[in-house]
Amino acid sequence: MSETIDQLLSITDGAGNSTINLDGTTGDVTVGGGGMMGNVVVRGSSDSDRIRLDSGNSKITCNETDGTPLVEIGGGSAGTARICLAGSDNKIVIRDADSNILAQLGANANLMLGGGDDDGDVTLKDSEGNIRIHAGGGLGIIELKNENEVNRVELRSEGSIAVGGGSRHGELTVLGAVGTQRIRLDASNNNIVLKDEDANIVAQLGEDGNLVLGGGAYDGDIKVKNDQGTITVEISGNDGDILLFNADCAEEFDLSASTVDASPGTVLVLEDDGRLVPCLAAYDRRVAGIAAGAGEYKPGLVLDRRVTGFKRIAVALIGKTYCRVDAGYGPVVVGTPLTTSATPGHAQAAADPLRGFGATIGKALAPLANGCGLIPVLVSLR
Repeated sequence: MSETIDQLLSITDGAGNSTINLDGTTGDVTVGGGGMMGNVVVRGSSDSDRIRLDSGNSKITCNETDGTPLVEIGGGSAGTARICLAGSDNKIVIRDADSNILAQLGANANLMLGGGDDDGDVTLKDSEGNIRIHAGGGLGIIELKNENEVNRVELRSEGSIAVGGGSRHGELTVLGAVGTQRIRLDASNNNIVLKDEDANIVAQLGEDGNLVLGGGAYDGDIKVKNDQGTITVEISGNDGDILLFNADCAEEFDLSASTVDASPGTVLVLEDDGRLVPCLAAYDRRVAGIAAGAGEYKPGLVLDRRVTGFKRIAVALIGKTYCRVDAGYGPVVVGTPLTTSATPGHAQAAADPLRGFGATIGKALAPLANGCGLIPVLVSLR
């Protein structure tokens, strides 16, 4: 049975105000008005609200059979529903059954996934349904895959980047501000290449173990610094020079087991077994040299550095070093030849040229009028 009503059907309240209108002309259904908020409620068989359109809160709510909100659209801030579209917060929120937020898209353009015992993942597929990009919140990894879903690039949370695999060599290219290739790591030929802004190769490390520096209007240099940031070694590609900024050439020797004090600057002589002890006599022709490293002069080159089972010490053989000197046997001036003395580990002025032959360790580079002191010496054993 049906009945046709032309144009408009109105339902009024006790005061005669229309609260529900069905307009046959426009097909509109209007609820509310006349001082009344209009709501539309669809109930289930148990009389619980399943769908509710609430004009007072400007909200659409879909509920479970027990009345728990499943979906909320509109209204004020995001509520507790499983899916909330909150207009005032400009936010979309998805929750689990325990109200933990699993996903949230906010007005600040941030997308948050995961939480509430669930890892957040992002997966992008191609038109064939193959996963091409995967971001895993559980492992903290971003994976780029080929058409067979084999990883080609991996960026991991511990700071590592893996490129290649799946029967393909990995390549990593870093571009400059104008788009030119500046750094390239190429697994196909095991090369690391650095280029200037004109694409000239200025450094290259190859699988043959060779490091090539320079080219493209640049000299290739190698500079080595100490822990204070001071350059101590430089290899110059322009001049072909190796520059050692420390003072002397030294060689390591074994110390005698009986030696207690052999601090830098100590004058050392050979024992019968070839090990060293501080000098104890003047004009000793067994003199080996001066313990390197005292004062501001450090060895620029040390030879024969190895483990022998004995304590070893670097002895200055040539160049400048600081030496312990006793001027009690005669004053020392710049240029004074020095030899061993009876003061343990000290040099003295070699006043007797005949006795000094074969026992001279070098020439003084600074004066010492009296007493004992540490002065620079030009080492020249003769």
